[in-house]
Amino acid sequence: MGGIKKARLIFTRRAGINALILAFVALYPVAAGAYRTDVLAKTLALVILALSVDLLWGYTGILSLGQAVPFGLGAYIAAISDNVSRGIPDYMVTYGITQLPAAFMPLTVPAVGVALAVAVPAALSYLIGRLLLSGRVRGVFVSLITMAVANVATVYINNAQKFTGGSNGIGDITRPAPFGHALSIYGNYYFVMAAAVLAYAFCYYIGSSRLGRVLGAIRANENRAVFIGYRVSDYKVFIYVVSAALAAIAGMLYARTTGMVSPAVTGIRLSTLAVIWVAVGGRGNLTGAVAGCLALNGMERFAAGFLGDAWELAVGAILLLIVFFMPDGVIGAVLRFRPLRPAARAKGGGAGG
Repeated sequence: MGGIKKARLIFTRRAGINALILAFVALYPVAAGAYRTDVLAKTLALVILALSVDLLWGYTGILSLGQAVPFGLGAYIAAISDNVSRGIPDYMVTYGITQLPAAFMPLTVPAVGVALAVAVPAALSYLIGRLLLSGRVRGVFVSLITMAVANVATVYINNAQKFTGGSNGIGDITRPAPFGHALSIYGNYYFVMAAAVLAYAFCYYIGSSRLGRVLGAIRANENRAVFIGYRVSDYKVFIYVVSAALAAIAGMLYARTTGMVSPAVTGIRLSTLAVIWVAVGGRGNLTGAVAGCLALNGMERFAAGFLGDAWELAVGAILLLIVFFMPDGVIGAVLRFRPLRPAARAKGGGAGG
């Protein structure tokens, strides 16, 4: 099959899968009740997190096990902003805070809170990226260091109880209010869905642009990209920051949808789950990240009722099967599937006879 024809076939298949997913998500509230609609809204926020992982790992080859850090920071800043905009939160009063600290004053303005929920994780990721990706740290060492960063973030949030609520987290978070009033469950659902669609379009634009081709070159052979003349470290840091900003947006939407946040949103478990969603769906094509996140989260809610904690063992078994038999993931395998030609089938049938 010629290269152009193969690329056209993959594009057509991916467009078809995307259309099916979009139709399912758009029509889901019609058949589901308010509770199930709210649950899927949370999953759609996690889809944006999965897309950020795919942009970093699937397109650039950087496997971060700390992607929950910008996600959690975005969630916490959004939660604190929502709480302090209505006065001093109860968890602060519990620890003797009777006047809002000066550092928190900008968060009382909702628009500033939204901006800081994205800007702060992006700025922190820039610093980490400069330290981590500008040197000779590569491969598994990047994964280990980002995993350590996730662990440090979780410990810090647990210990900073006056400002984060500690292990209890922060509750009483309202839904987004883009028009001055908090959205309903269904309004919030379509708000998060629109954000996920825009995130997908943004990632697709990057992947199909010149920047995407450079990122692909870095993923394929970083040394060759350096030899050609690309400033690889700058590209890696840039995409690291962009993926962090996407993760922060996902965290912000997740917090405003769930109504509460806890230290788990910055931890290693969520970071690892996001990688598993992308690996199972298929990395490097975005559709796999979306499908993997939706499918595994849906299966978890269906199976956890009778499997309990054994569900995580089931996820591990699924991941092993995918790695051994479909290294490109389920969606990757579907996109690259090539049925036997009639002549080949006839030849095979004749040989069998």
